[in-house]
Amino acid sequence: MKTALIVMLAALAAVAVFFLKPAREIPASAIGTTQVVRGLLGRPIGTIVTVECRRLPPPQGEMKDPSAWEHEMEVLGVDGHRLAQPVTMKWRYYLEADVQWPKNGATIAIVGYEDGGFVGTPDGAYKFAPPVQESGTFHFKTWFVVLTPEQPTVGLQLLPPSDSPPTKPDPTAVGR
Repeated sequence: MKTALIVMLAALAAVAVFFLKPAREIPASAIGTTQVVRGLLGRPIGTIVTVECRRLPPPQGEMKDPSAWEHEMEVLGVDGHRLAQPVTMKWRYYLEADVQWPKNGATIAIVGYEDGGFVGTPDGAYKFAPPVQESGTFHFKTWFVVLTPEQPTVGLQLLPPSDSPPTKPDPTAVGR
């Protein structure tokens, strides 16, 4: 009985160590050189892709200015391959892109790239300065930057999800 208890506690400790690893620190200088940040779409951030997506309506009760530069979309496929699960993310247009937002629910194909950065306010910041707006917790977030106007999806058939990684990580695609 004592041996079984020791074995069970050792197994529990091993599982805890495996699943409760502290966050790994990565030097900022490593991003884009020795470390590649892979986005929600399965590609390194900054990789130009064609996505098939659907514009989502604003959440219930939230009216979004139709000319606003940020909207939510549901990505169904990337570079002709259907995603195993659709990904919901914000999309923004590249400042020089001639983009007109499609109607809510419209499915379109667009070219762009996943970008990202830290958003929110770090813990303890309000001890030194008053809050200016509700910004949420400090975290890394990604969004899609649209480079081209919508393209028709007529005849576009997405292939099944690929079992292999979508692309080989390209360190030059990150950090530009």
